[in-house]
Amino acid sequence: MYSAKDIDNCASDPCPFDGQVCVDFTDAYACICPPGTGSCATDFVFHNVVEQDKCYHFSKFPWTHQDAVANCAEIGGQQPDMKEPREHQWIVEYLQTEIGTSSWTALKTPPPSLVQSYASAPFAQPQWIVPDVYGPFDLCVMLDSTNNYTGKYVACTERYGFICTTAAAPCSPNVCQNGGNCTFCFSGFGAYSSFGSFFQCACPSGYTGTFCDADIDECLSSPCQHGGTCHDQIDSYSCQCGLGYAGDSCEIDQDLCAIYPCPDPLVCVETGDFISCHLPHPMARLAPARCGPSSCPTGWTCQEAGRDAYSCIP
Repeated sequence: MYSAKDIDNCASDPCPFDGQVCVDFTDAYACICPPGTGSCATDFVFHNVVEQDKCYHFSKFPWTHQDAVANCAEIGGQQPDMKEPREHQWIVEYLQTEIGTSSWTALKTPPPSLVQSYASAPFAQPQWIVPDVYGPFDLCVMLDSTNNYTGKYVACTERYGFICTTAAAPCSPNVCQNGGNCTFCFSGFGAYSSFGSFFQCACPSGYTGTFCDADIDECLSSPCQHGGTCHDQIDSYSCQCGLGYAGDSCEIDQDLCAIYPCPDPLVCVETGDFISCHLPHPMARLAPARCGPSSCPTGWTCQEAGRDAYSCIP
């Protein structure tokens, strides 16, 4: 039986911009810009973002309203009509903080209705008005960057950026690794869609990167205290604590004398990271405090300090 061989449509490196990622499909490919990719022309051309299961494309290209609607449709989306207060507020906040330029919305006035007062039956359309819905007397609405992005009526032929939205869809195939979930936005494949199409991986805890392919190093924040050694794990870390410290982050200062008591009748005194064993004052002349085989914990060094004391040094 003949079996068609899958061709890698990304082998020729077809994507035009640095930072774009080519994703291979069975009979096609997509050039997509991961969010936050600084070299993918996103910083000065457009922004893509997923919010509340919807995809948003914020273009900075100066289009007329007619061209903005056409380009939005070309990448499989539509301009938001700004009816929902939450969506309206979020869009305005994003424009203010990330975009900085005026943008078209979906709102547009209908063609003007003019009548002749002297006529018994007015014409449906005066002959001197262009029948195109984007005729010279049409007004469209844009969000004005000079006035807190308040909606403003302007001529449809003026040029501003635009907003485009569509429902978020799962990628097929899911290109995200380590259990990440892929969302693909704007499925059009026209000339403009090489700018608009993009995907986003929602990574599980402990992973990051465009494809959730990078393990987050939880040790970067230096969570281990008191000189403890940090060992990175998936979505967690472990600390190898120094002598006298315990706890998940080596935050507990332990009593060395409680852990390593001196032999009777010697009294233990903790000094830094070592202990000293000495005779109580009334017994100071009865018997010397000398280093012996069991004077200190195994592996520690015993160092005598005169007749009445010695130190155990790890």
